[in-house]
Amino acid sequence: MDIMWHANCYKQFSSAILCPSTKRTTSRAMRKKRAAFAEIVRNKFSAAVDVEKPAAATMLELTALVTVRKSQKKIINVMDMMLHWFGKHALDRHNQEGVVLHLVSTETESNRMSPKWSDEARLVWTKNLKMVSDQKSVYEVKFMVDPKFGMPGAITVSNGYEKEFYLESVNIEGVVDFPCNSWVQPQKVISVQRIFFSSKAYLPGETPKGLKELREMELRQLRGDGRGLRTPSERIYDYDTYNDIGNPDKGIEFVRPTLGGNKNPHPRRCRTGRLPTKTDENMESPVNESTTIYVPRDEEFEEAKQEALDVGKLKGILRHIIPTVTAIVRDGNFFKGH
Repeated sequence: MDIMWHANCYKQFSSAILCPSTKRTTSRAMRKKRAAFAEIVRNKFSAAVDVEKPAAATMLELTALVTVRKSQKKIINVMDMMLHWFGKHALDRHNQEGVVLHLVSTETESNRMSPKWSDEARLVWTKNLKMVSDQKSVYEVKFMVDPKFGMPGAITVSNGYEKEFYLESVNIEGVVDFPCNSWVQPQKVISVQRIFFSSKAYLPGETPKGLKELREMELRQLRGDGRGLRTPSERIYDYDTYNDIGNPDKGIEFVRPTLGGNKNPHPRRCRTGRLPTKTDENMESPVNESTTIYVPRDEEFEEAKQEALDVGKLKGILRHIIPTVTAIVRDGNFFKGH
């Protein structure tokens, strides 16, 4: 399952078994955070009313810091550098420009059960940069909300760029934190907007009304529908038996039993949706040179870890090749045959 999903489940489970003193400490901390955010809203509202327009028409501006992790891939020449900057940051003119974000309140509208939404905020790589380091870039965006917006509980993200990016966190006014730690795919690849929730965990029965619909939507996105071929950009966690170990199309000696199910219990694997074999439609075609094993995008190795793994592979190959080549060179009969 998704790392963030596991973490939220753990938080929810642990919050249910906390000792009373720990619960009181957590409640006090949450009350302080709510009070701090309410004070920020009051101050902004007072300033807006005094300076700009009547209270009935005033919208509040909330500042958010968006942290994006940089790619660790090395740019080897000038041409690659130009493609990196102009290709990565080129806007898709046929779609919405930049990254579109919306804040969602924990509260619902008074006249209907739908949650309160902020106006959209756009993040453009070339305009909103605030801080930069070797590993991360921090961007600043502004959200416009109603004075009675309430406590932010979720944030939606739509990527209008050509490339995916790794969203690490979003922080609202230094008070409300959204730990994201996930890859956000372009809209042309996955059209559904991403949903991220604040660090405040809730038991199912205590989930605020403004977040219930988004929680259900996020769960449906993670579970999938059990159909179709899984692609590397997806983050769906549906499961299947190990029915792809053998390859009956090559012959009866390549037939292997299915691991999993009532007859042969076994832990499940992530469902891939590959085509069945021609000989047995209950068996999934195995992995070959043209296909890869599906791993949800957020579970793939980070670039540094993948690079270390590739170096280890190379060392392992050289460790076996060098002695073999040395033995061949020392064997004079090998060259006499040629």
